[in-house]
Amino acid sequence: MNLDQETDTTQARDCLISAGQGRPLAVDMKDCELAPPCLEDFQDSSSDVSLFIAYVEISSILGHLTQHCRRKTLTRQVRQNIENQLYRWTRELPRSLRLFRSDSRPGDSASHKGLAQY
Repeated sequence: MNLDQETDTTQARDCLISAGQGRPLAVDMKDCELAPPCLEDFQDSSSDVSLFIAYVEISSILGHLTQHCRRKTLTRQVRQNIENQLYRWTRELPRSLRLFRSDSRPGDSASHKGLAQY
């Protein structure tokens, strides 16, 4: 694990602890110049790498949501930005990590959606 991956892991852990404990983030990502992780940051492109990247991204979204809720700064615009981040995250999630098959249609009830095989 290199320094960037350790930083990503620390950031993801900070976001999850913040959400779980209801405390502020210890690291403000505005103060960091580190880009989010991508496949090019890793020597191999296994599914573990894709899982790690998705984990860091969803943890970051949760951390930002928690931060805005704690500070009571969850405006309509901030909420829309977070919703857009979540939508983009679900669309960019690798097929191997998706819970539902991609042939499920929006508006289908959860009971009619096909679960992906694991």
